[in-house]
Amino acid sequence: MEITVASGASPDTTTRYVLTASREFLETAERATSIAVPTTVDQGRTSHNLMVAALRELTAASRWEVAEIGNYGELLTIIGNYETRVATLETQLANQRRISDRLSLLGGDGHAGSKPESIPDPIPFDGTRTALRPFLNQLRNKIQGNATKFPDAQHEMRYAFGFLKGAAYDVMEPHMQDHGMAFQTLAEFAHVLRTAFGDPDELHTARREIDTLQQKNREFSLYYSDFQRLMATLQWADNAKFAALEKGLSKEIKDGLALQDSAPEETFDQYVARINRLDTRLRARRQETRAPQTSASNRPAPPRAPPATPPTPPQGTTDVGTHSGPMNLSANRRRITQQERTRRISQGLCLYCGGTGHFAQECPYRPQNPLRGAEAQVVDPAAAAGTAEPAGNE
Repeated sequence: MEITVASGASPDTTTRYVLTASREFLETAERATSIAVPTTVDQGRTSHNLMVAALRELTAASRWEVAEIGNYGELLTIIGNYETRVATLETQLANQRRISDRLSLLGGDGHAGSKPESIPDPIPFDGTRTALRPFLNQLRNKIQGNATKFPDAQHEMRYAFGFLKGAAYDVMEPHMQDHGMAFQTLAEFAHVLRTAFGDPDELHTARREIDTLQQKNREFSLYYSDFQRLMATLQWADNAKFAALEKGLSKEIKDGLALQDSAPEETFDQYVARINRLDTRLRARRQETRAPQTSASNRPAPPRAPPATPPTPPQGTTDVGTHSGPMNLSANRRRITQQERTRRISQGLCLYCGGTGHFAQECPYRPQNPLRGAEAQVVDPAAAAGTAEPAGNE
C-alpha cells in the first residue's frame, strides 16, 4: 500500500500524517469479512457473488484521507491492519471460489437435486494378469469422473478394495487395517497389484504378441481391439502402426486393399476406417453368396413312392381246355373300365396290372406274343403221319 506525504512535510518533522479510510470503505470491508460459508449450490453462488462485489466496492472505496496526527508509528500500524484485512478478504474469496466449484460439481447445472454423470464401476479383479490393466484403467476413470464421491485417498482405496476377489483379495487383505488401507495414495495401492499380478517384462511380451497377431476369420473390429491393447504398451508412432496392422490382416482384406488407392496424406485413423468399411462389405457379400437358391433347377426332387407289391397275376388257362402249353393271360383278363383307366393314369399306375414303378409296356406280368409261342409247339398229326416212312417198304 502506497503512502503519500503532503507537500512541505517529511517524516523527520514533528508533524505526522496517517492514512484513514472513509466510512464507506470500513462498512464494505466489514460486510465482506462476515459472509457465511455456504452449504448449498444456491448459497454458494450467492456468497461467491457477494464476495466479488464486496472486493470491488472495497477497491472503489479506497480513497484515502490524510489526517494530521502526532505519532508516525500509529500510521504504520493502521496501514498494516488494512493490509491484513485485505489479505484476509482475498483468502476468503479464494475459499469461496473453491467451495462454489465443488458445489457446482455436486449440483450439475445448478438446479437443486441434480446428480453428476454416472460412471460404471470397474469389473472385479481376481488376479488374472491380462485383466489387471483394464481394471486399473476403469478404476482411475471412475474415481476421476466422480471425484466428489471420494474426498480423500482412503475413500479411493477402500472403494478399490471392494472390487478385489480371489487371489487379488488375498494379496491385498493384509494391507487392510482398522483405520483404512496401509497406503498413502491410490498409486501405492496399484503398485502392489502390479508387483503381484503384472507382467514383469510387459514390453517384450507385447512385442512377441504383435508379431504373431493375426485376424484370420475374425471381424476386423475384434482384431483391431487386440492390436490397440498391445499398442497401449508399445506406444509406437503412427508410421510404425501402418505396417504392423497390415501384417496381420486376412488375405481377403489384403487383396481388397491392393485394388484401392489410398488418399494422399492418409492418417492412421483414416486407414483403420477404410479397412473396417472393406471388411463389412466383404462379409455382406459372403452372406449373399451363401444364401439358399430358389430357382426351379435347384429345387429338391419330390420323394418317390416306394414300389408297391404287384398284384397276383390272374390264373389263366390256354385257349383250348386245360392241357399243358403256354398260358394266355389275356384269355381271362377283362377289359378295365374307363373310370379305372383314368384313376391309374392320374396315379401313375400300370394300365395292365395296376402296379407302380413301371408302365404297361414294361409290365413283367404282360406276356410276350403268347399265341405265337403256342403255335410253335403245336404239331399237325396228319402232317407228321405223311412224312413217316411206311414200315416194310424197302
